[in-house]
Amino acid sequence: MEAKVKTVETQNSEVVVNFTDGYEARFEPYSHGWGYAVEGLRRFHLRYNGETVCEYNARLYRSGPRNDENKIKFLQDGYTQQQVAAYWETAGAYLNAEYFKKERNKENEHLWYPWMLVCTEGSFDLQRLSQGCAEFLSEE
Repeated sequence: MEAKVKTVETQNSEVVVNFTDGYEARFEPYSHGWGYAVEGLRRFHLRYNGETVCEYNARLYRSGPRNDENKIKFLQDGYTQQQVAAYWETAGAYLNAEYFKKERNKENEHLWYPWMLVCTEGSFDLQRLSQGCAEFLSEE
């Protein structure tokens, strides 16, 4: 993958990472109730020009796991799990590099929340996508 991170922003509680090739990765947090701290990653979305490429359910419920968690909800034809995971990995690598720069300053301090959500939550899910062995949510 040749794309690089263009921008990282927080919209409400979601982290949005835009890439130079037009893709957008959205990381939706899991928190229990209004105003509670983030307890994990709820969903990962990958979009291209506003069209959904992949939607992955990570943690949806406080108690679990349940049969609709840790599964691909949608993967557009022509894409592989590894291609989708590459965007997550690129976002993580960028945030690790930028947030942990040798000199911490106001330019990178705002990246704490995006770094925390993208790099410390959902590692099991990212690993499964990277290996191409994530299960698909059945339409039953």
